[in-house]
Amino acid sequence: MYLRSIQLPLMGLLALSFLVACGESKQQLAKAQTYSCTQLAREIGKREQRKTSAQVNGFVNNVESIFAKDKEVRTAADIETGVNLVDEIDATKSLKQLESIYRAKGCH
Repeated sequence: MYLRSIQLPLMGLLALSFLVACGESKQQLAKAQTYSCTQLAREIGKREQRKTSAQVNGFVNNVESIFAKDKEVRTAADIETGVNLVDEIDATKSLKQLESIYRAKGCH
């Protein structure tokens, strides 16, 4: 029963995330084209860290939501889970964009 109550809001957040999570902007991608391999590697590392943090925080919020006795705490954890999901999707897209530039430049 509980999982059903969060499925619809989370599905809505997931749908919204595809609209919001757009990765790097055109200006950021153009600027990344001028980066050295070292600078690109640094930026890729930042996106990997952001993605991992979002995954860990999302897991923690899921656990908190499942075991929360207070409905308000559960709702807040569900919302945070959705926010972390959007952040993870955005970081993943940014990561893929930067890795593509990294490979195109012949960086190793």
